[in-house]
Amino acid sequence: MSHRTAIVNSFINHISTLTSATGYRGYRFLHEVNSFPSFYVAFQNENRVHRGANTFYGIISFSIRGYCWTDSLDSVELFMRAIETAVQSYRPAHLQFVEEARVTSVRTDEGVNQPYGIVDLNIEVLYLLDRNYTRSIRADTTLVTADNTIIKVDNQ
Repeated sequence: MSHRTAIVNSFINHISTLTSATGYRGYRFLHEVNSFPSFYVAFQNENRVHRGANTFYGIISFSIRGYCWTDSLDSVELFMRAIETAVQSYRPAHLQFVEEARVTSVRTDEGVNQPYGIVDLNIEVLYLLDRNYTRSIRADTTLVTADNTIIKVDNQ
């Protein structure tokens, strides 16, 4: 299992545990949601960064859309804050592979879809890659491994 899959799965379990909401992977349209409160985690992209000293990091960006059934905007905001608090407490609970977890943006539907409440959060998770991570400099010709060994690849 890749780090990305493990992080997303543990993230869903962590938020589900702390918010008492049901978590799923992917997105659903409002008419497809049958359980409240619930949230859906959708992967957006991943960037790889070399920080020097043979250290590589992955930065996963994903979004969370939460649904709740309520007539009160305060309840929607409390649900959003519960998810945000769960995101902020994710790193201390998963020190073995996560360096940082942060909420980059938060948005609600402001009561437009009452009695449904919809919450959108964008999240970034920074994690340390394995020491044997290999990055490609030029496609199909040269590889640089994590220990900075250069390997020439013959294209024949």
